[in-house]
This record gives sequence, C-alpha cells and structure tokens, in this order.
Amino acid sequence: MRWELDTDLSAPEAIVANPAQEAVINLDSGRNLVIGSAGSGKTTTLLAATAKVLRGGVPPSQVLILTYGKLAVRDFREKLAGQVNNTVLPYIGTFHSLAYSIVMGAPESIESDSRELPKLLSGAEEDARIRDLITGLLSDQPDSSDSGSTSKWPVSLRSAATTQSFAREVRNVIARLKELHLSGADLMAMGEQLDRPEWVVAGHIASTDAEVMALENVMDYNSLLLEAISLAPKSKVTSRITHIYVDEYQEVGPLHRELLAALAQKAQVLVAAGNPHECVFGFRGSETDMATGFEQEFTHAQVHELNGSWRFGPEIAGAATAPFGAGAIPQVGYRDFFVD
Repeated sequence: MRWELDTDLSAPEAIVANPAQEAVINLDSGRNLVIGSAGSGKTTTLLAATAKVLRGGVPPSQVLILTYGKLAVRDFREKLAGQVNNTVLPYIGTFHSLAYSIVMGAPESIESDSRELPKLLSGAEEDARIRDLITGLLSDQPDSSDSGSTSKWPVSLRSAATTQSFAREVRNVIARLKELHLSGADLMAMGEQLDRPEWVVAGHIASTDAEVMALENVMDYNSLLLEAISLAPKSKVTSRITHIYVDEYQEVGPLHRELLAALAQKAQVLVAAGNPHECVFGFRGSETDMATGFEQEFTHAQVHELNGSWRFGPEIAGAATAPFGAGAIPQVGYRDFFVD
C-alpha cells in the first residue's frame, strides 16, 4: 500500500453573516464593543474579522486574539486555521498566558540578584500558602487570656481561622486589594480607622504574604497581571500589535481591562465582544455593565449590537432572555436582540 500526502488546499468554508455581523467584520479602526445575546454569532464574527485582516495582508505578528479559557483558545485556533492558509497563526491565548509571556519575556525587569525567573503559583498553591501564613500568625499570638491579644486577632475569627474556606476568603480579599492597587498596610489603616479588626487581620496577612512572595520569588495571578501592565507599553512581545480581538469580554476583571488598555495604546483597532447576561466570574471582579465600563476605559468607543440567533429559534431566545426583563435591556446595551 502506498500513501501520498494530499497537498491540494481546499477553499475555506464561507462564514455566513447578517448585516450587523458584516459591520463588525469590516471594522478597521477605533475601539469597538460588540454586545450580543447567546447564539448571536459573537465568536463567529470575531473569527471572520480576524480571517479577513489576515487574508488582507496583515502579518500574524500584528494580530492578537484574547479569550477566556484554554478550551476556547484551542477552539478558536482550530477554526481560524480552517479559514486562512497561513502556516503561522496570530497569538491566540488568555489574558493570563499573555501576561506570562510579557513578564517572562522581559528578564531585564527582574532584579539582578534573582537567580531564576519568578514561579507562577496555582490556585491550590496559593490556598496552601495562605493557610500556612495564618497558622504561623496564630502561633505567634499570645494566649487569649493575655490582655491585648484579641486586639490583633478577634475572637470571632479564631474558630474559622484554621479552615480552608477562611483561607480562600482571605485570598479573595488579597486579590481584590491588588485589583484596587491597595496594599495590606492600606487595609490595616482602613480597619483601624473604621474599627474593623477583621480588616486589620486580613491586611496583616496580605502584608506578610507580599513579603514572603518576594523572598520566595513567586507570583500569583494578580501579581502577574500587575507586572504585565507595567511592562506592556515597552514589551517586545506586544510591540507590533495593531489589531486586537477579545472574545467573552464580559468575563474580564479590572486588571484584565487595565492590561487591555495598555496593549491598545498603539493598536489600530480593538474589537471586544461579549454578553453581560452570561457573566460567570462576577464574584472575582468581572462586570456585567460592559458598555459603561468600556466607554470609560476607551474614549470615543463605539458600541455595536448583534441581533437574532444562529443557535436556536425565537421561542428559546425569548425564554432565555425573558428573566432579565425589558427594563434591563438598555442598561446592558441591548435593543433588538430577539429573534423575529
């Protein structure tokens, strides 16, 4: 039996688009937010827009695609490969993977006495570190019968202090502090001012955590994003980017938005697509009011809306969006997204 490699390239399957999608696909400048309901073709529209600029001669090195999650990255990459004949695809990744590339691609940003690049901690490793810190801080406290001991560690927290849930909550507080560009010392000061001893404790843990992370040369995800934000304007990794496309924009948090703003400073076009009614990560900073936040972050921003549904019929579309009520539509940028 003889095997031969088929070198004939089949023509990519054309993407069918409605007028609203065509308008987004043809965007070649500005800061643009695309809002659409589930099944309105947001990802397909971004895919078609990316394929168009690549076929139009824009080098892959000048195109950046960001989405949320490894599976979404893989899916977008596979679909884009079927639309273009480029042997090299643009950078397609998550905000965190891009931040990692920026930070690790800038060794000059690391102190000269560091022997190795910082290690990125997983969520489980962060939880374990926080539990160890809490255990150490508790062991350093005087006996509860000692006057003044409870002023540092409230009795109300002692029973929960050794639990995994408490450690996770403290880690969330530390993450929110970094998103607000506040330190543990800032939280301690606010706790003292407002007579919130639990804030003082959390601020002390946050300060200790920052010191230990510096000594151990490790980073958590928010520290990674903060470092990438500071390095992005001069980073060689992103210096040539002119076209930026962001999918699942409703899931980005404050630091993701800051990084995006830094990346978009020199970009020709930015297109971000999302559906605020699908927001899953609101608990860690993502906001459903995408239009207001986007317009505040990017001056002269344009908001585009995709209506209709390619995924299901009008009955399902109506049922899926009915819980939000007609009054909620203007607040998130919707108008006529129901299927006719």
